[in-house]
Amino acid sequence: MTSADFDRNDEFDFDDHFFSLKVIEKYDPRLVAQIKEMWAQTRRFCREHLAPHVLSEDRKNAADPHYISWDLLRLAGQHGQLSNFIPTFMEGMGLDWWHLC
Repeated sequence: MTSADFDRNDEFDFDDHFFSLKVIEKYDPRLVAQIKEMWAQTRRFCREHLAPHVLSEDRKNAADPHYISWDLLRLAGQHGQLSNFIPTFMEGMGLDWWHLC
């Protein structure tokens, strides 16, 4: 069994997985550009910061289902991965539900 190579853009292309945004792009191209950028940033964060820890974290979670890696959670917070949908007046990015979709 071969494993998926998440660094290969031809397997995980944005346009192939979010084809419904092509319709929205006609009406609001700026929104789709923002979503693409968020997607790219999240992929970079996962590849650079989370991928090296996946196996060890998975083993810890298998041993204790209530285990939470506070170090990785802090790291995600430092890179803005936890504040996307918090309103701007509360120091978040204030993204709307379109970005969540």
